[in-house]
Amino acid sequence: MGKLRTSEIIDNIRNFRTFKGISESEGFYIEVESYVPYMGAAIHAGHKLREEIRPKCILSEFERWQEEDPYTDIFIKNFPIKIIALDSRYEYDLNRPEDSCIYE
Repeated sequence: MGKLRTSEIIDNIRNFRTFKGISESEGFYIEVESYVPYMGAAIHAGHKLREEIRPKCILSEFERWQEEDPYTDIFIKNFPIKIIALDSRYEYDLNRPEDSCIYE
């Protein structure tokens, strides 16, 4: 599967083209099979964590996996528009307030 630059993704959307691919940053997968007024998003389905962040994470690999939202991308697999995060929620947490997304 090819990597897509942000400008390519935006151009595809603006021109209502169907497409799929991984962002150039490898942070997410996007697929547009048809244009409808809704989409599916699995914002914490990923597990990828930068090497420089790994030593700062106190959780084991398994504990981190459990805290992420594995397999949530399966719930949206039949949506005609889907975006699936490939990065770990420990890269950035999109649905928790700052005071509850950082473990002491």
